[in-house]
This record gives sequence, structure tokens and C-alpha cells, in this order.
Amino acid sequence: MDIVRARWSSSSFLLYAGAFVVLFAVVALLGDLSSTHSDGGFFGWSALVFAVLAVVALVFETVGHRVVAGLFAFISLIAFSVFVGAFEDLIGILDAGDGPFEGFRWGLLLLELVIITASLILLARFQFPLLVLPVAFISWLFVVDLVSGGGDWSAIVSIVVGFFLLLVGAGMDRIYGFWVHVVAGLAIGGGFLYLWHSANWEWILIAIIALFYFLLAGGLDRSSYAVLGTIGLYLAWSHFVDKWTDTSVSTPLYGESLTPELSEQSGSSSVWGAALLYALYGFVILGIGLWLERRRPPTVSGESSPASA
Repeated sequence: MDIVRARWSSSSFLLYAGAFVVLFAVVALLGDLSSTHSDGGFFGWSALVFAVLAVVALVFETVGHRVVAGLFAFISLIAFSVFVGAFEDLIGILDAGDGPFEGFRWGLLLLELVIITASLILLARFQFPLLVLPVAFISWLFVVDLVSGGGDWSAIVSIVVGFFLLLVGAGMDRIYGFWVHVVAGLAIGGGFLYLWHSANWEWILIAIIALFYFLLAGGLDRSSYAVLGTIGLYLAWSHFVDKWTDTSVSTPLYGESLTPELSEQSGSSSVWGAALLYALYGFVILGIGLWLERRRPPTVSGESSPASA
């Protein structure tokens, strides 16, 4: 069976949009069921939700709608993960803690292994590239949880796993490799941001890593590294705008918005300085984009690029 290639179009957009609305509804439903039922009751309801979604995926596969079947296979995987977690919680072996990267917890590690295995089975059945995402993402969490217990050591392990995933993605089929590169970029960048986000020299290193991401984007022709590089460079740039002017800049690390906000002491000169610095950042990004465009191999006239998931 060939890999499902959903080319960008109005119909494919609507298919993905509709499926993800269903996913959000399923997550909300499972959250409500979890809070309003006992452990046993929630286990039963999660099994029912998973079964319904799995049947929907199989029905769409049977009638030949492979993109929709793959999307519902992905949604059913989310429901299956909740179902397995509910079972572990029911028998008292799930210790999720406050989140990932908190050390060896065998119940959580078992859950992650089950999710990875189920993802691989669904990937082999439906040949849908989006199913590579949970394989790569949960594998990253599994390795970091297995060998580290949080803090700087977890960040270092995350960086090592990220570079390993980068190499794996570079050797994979281009369509399947897309999501592996996305997770690789998040693992590497997230690890470095955890380690370096205070001193000026640390933010300079973050900017250098962002430039390295742009090199990866050009060398591997992977847009995910360009997106992550742009975010990393923005964070570093914002740090120095905040330091060199009297503006207070909110970033995902310290605020809720990417939009610069002025402090009470800010004057018009500070506003002008911040605006000019952000304009300069925009021109830097434009320049990098033009450089990457020149490095792209020529495409055949009339050829369209398929979506990666």
C-alpha cells in the first residue's frame, strides 16, 4: 500500500480542519468524563470512545477515503492512549506526576511503550504520515524519562535524542521524515532553551543555534527548522530589545504574548528604538528567506508540493 499523500487543496484543508475539530471535541469529552466518573466508569467510557473512533477509521478505509481514515486513526490513537492510561490508573500503577521528565516511573514508561507500539501498528496499517508524530514524540519522552530525572540532565539528554532523531529523519523517506524532523527540532531547541535563557552570552548562543537551524533548513530543505529558527532568533532578539530599550517584551518564556508591550517608564524614544529593532529583525528574516530561496533546487514547471501529513 502506498503512502497517503494529501496534496494541499481546499478539500484537504477541510478534511484536516474537520478532523481536528473532532479531536478537540473528543479530548473535551474525555476530560469531562474523567472528572465526573469513578476510575472504573471512566475506563469503560474511554473504551467506548476508542471503539467508536476505531470503527469510524475502518469504515472510511473500507470505502476508500484513506486521508480521512488516517486522520481518524490518529484520533483513535489519542483515545486509545487515554484508555490505556485509564486502565493503569484503575489498577494503581500509573504515576503521571506533574508532567514528563521527572525520572523513572515504570507505569508511565509502560504507557509510553504501548503508545509507540500502537502508533507503529497503525502506521503500518494506514500508511498515514501524521502517525509518525506520536512515534517520534513519545520516543523522545520515553528516552528522557528512562535515563534522567529532570533539570539540566534531562535537557542534555533531550538534545542528544534530538540529534539522533535528526539523523534518523535525514535517512527516512522524505514524507515520513517530516514529523521526525519536527520533533528533533523541538527536542534540541527546547533543551538548549532550558539550559540557556538568562545571561546575555546564553542568548547569543541561542541566536547562534537559531542560525544553525536556518542552515539545516537550507541543507535538508526542511521548513520546520526555518520555523523553529525564526522563533529562537525572535526570543534572543527580544531579550536584547528589552535590555537596550525601556520596553518590556513578553515572550513565551516570560509572558503570554509575542507582542512587545511598553513598560510604564517607556518614552517615545524607547518606542522608536524598539520598533526599529524589530523592523531590523524582520529584514534579517527576509534576508535569510531570500538566501534560502536561492539555495532551493529548481522545481519542474507545474509541479505541486504534497502535504507532509
